[in-house]
Amino acid sequence: MPGLFDLGEDVITGNLIPLLEPKDIQNLGQTCRYARSIVNQGIVWREMYHKTFGKAPTPYSLTELKWPQLYKLRKDANLYTWGKFDGRLGLSRDAFPEGIMPGSVPWPVELFHIPLADVTCGGLSFQVLTSDGDLYCTGSFHSAFRKGAPGPIERDSLRRMDDGAGSADHRLLRELPQAVIPHMRGPHRPGVMMMPDVKRANEISATKKTAKKVDTKQGLLFQLLTEGTAKIIAVSSGRQHVLALDNDGEVWTWDTDFLEDSVGVKLKFPGLRSGSIFSVSSPILKIRAGWNMSSVYALNLGIVVWMCRKKMSRSSQRSEGLEALYVVIPETASTSDDDKVVDYVCLDNELVYLKGSGKLFSIKVHRDAESGETLLGRLLPLASKLKKVLSRTDKITRLSGSFRTLVAFTLEDHVIVLRQENGQEMEDAVPRIYEELQNVECVSVAVGDWHYMALLKSGKVLTWGLNNGGCLGNGDLGVKRIDSPTEVKVEGKVLAIAAGGWQSGAIVAKEH
Repeated sequence: MPGLFDLGEDVITGNLIPLLEPKDIQNLGQTCRYARSIVNQGIVWREMYHKTFGKAPTPYSLTELKWPQLYKLRKDANLYTWGKFDGRLGLSRDAFPEGIMPGSVPWPVELFHIPLADVTCGGLSFQVLTSDGDLYCTGSFHSAFRKGAPGPIERDSLRRMDDGAGSADHRLLRELPQAVIPHMRGPHRPGVMMMPDVKRANEISATKKTAKKVDTKQGLLFQLLTEGTAKIIAVSSGRQHVLALDNDGEVWTWDTDFLEDSVGVKLKFPGLRSGSIFSVSSPILKIRAGWNMSSVYALNLGIVVWMCRKKMSRSSQRSEGLEALYVVIPETASTSDDDKVVDYVCLDNELVYLKGSGKLFSIKVHRDAESGETLLGRLLPLASKLKKVLSRTDKITRLSGSFRTLVAFTLEDHVIVLRQENGQEMEDAVPRIYEELQNVECVSVAVGDWHYMALLKSGKVLTWGLNNGGCLGNGDLGVKRIDSPTEVKVEGKVLAIAAGGWQSGAIVAKEH
């Protein structure tokens, strides 16, 4: 009888391996020498790397490291945070540098070591995605009901853990002695965080998923859960909400007070298809949470954006999902090389997308105050001013940005920053060229409210903008503006960066 290995290496690596989880791939390599020789191929390690850590650009190149080395280095990386502190950094009091009172941290401090897939930043928090598909959060959001975030039309009717309705508070804290309690404004008492009964919460069985214990060494974080057993494979953070995608293609959001409930809300999109938006013909390729909106980009469907969802009632079943009041951005569904969407960002009431031809478009996004429906403005090209700073052979290939800042990366290794000032439109923003970011292989730029971070292929991190609470990481706690990108001293090589309100973070690999 033919066996598995009779399929041949090409079939196994090209058709079977992509269907397996990283742990299953490694287990396959333990079965025999022939299987080990297959699993140790570079193409298989590349597949495991992308499945575990995603496809975001990395400062390491394959001329420096092979895929097995890159995978192991990335797996051993640690998370560092710095900036203004009110719980958002995830640090305990014992973790503060000597001589610094718990209030601000002006240089990178190691938070914890767990296998990290990604880190993103909200207004007052970090979201940490592990390689196992678990999602954790540090810090807090502003309030329980935020009309500025893409949450419910009206306040959700959530079942509390002590209301006898059989619903548990799944918010699971991971803290050490003397952990700093995050400062949170809430419905109970403004400026005071109401801590749940952790012992009681742990005694109540979770619906279908139990949080894993995380060794944070010196920090505090809590887990964001979904219903079911699917793993989170992508996360994006807005000012006051979190958006995630699981490996079943379901879209989840956390847009209500975490103190009342840490189980996310599953979203559904009537009219696109029943239930999940995900399908074989229209998989979700990207998710983006903006300042005050959420979105996904699905193949053959285009960019789907929403600023509101239906409210949850006490009788609502999370497993059924709640309706997102979405619209589809016109002219974004094409799959042809020049006309397809290759990247996009969500800003403050504005969405900007890039097509394969290098053309850039902007569209305003608003919310109807009464119905919660998402409304679109006119579609505008943004190419006119950018053409003045690009050569004839250059074109935009990637985007990043947040709030009122758009960053464009070009084919010829240039980085262009557009910042809306004094209420101006993005089409009127003056392109800014920072010499420190040109022709140095800039991998990514993270945008906070008023400060910026740049990651170079060399593994260096540069920061600039308004320093508040030490968010620039240069050792200075004073409020001052730094106009030029300046290197931040980090022990190791930085692999990924994130910036939020007045805080910064980085995934750092210790070089050996």
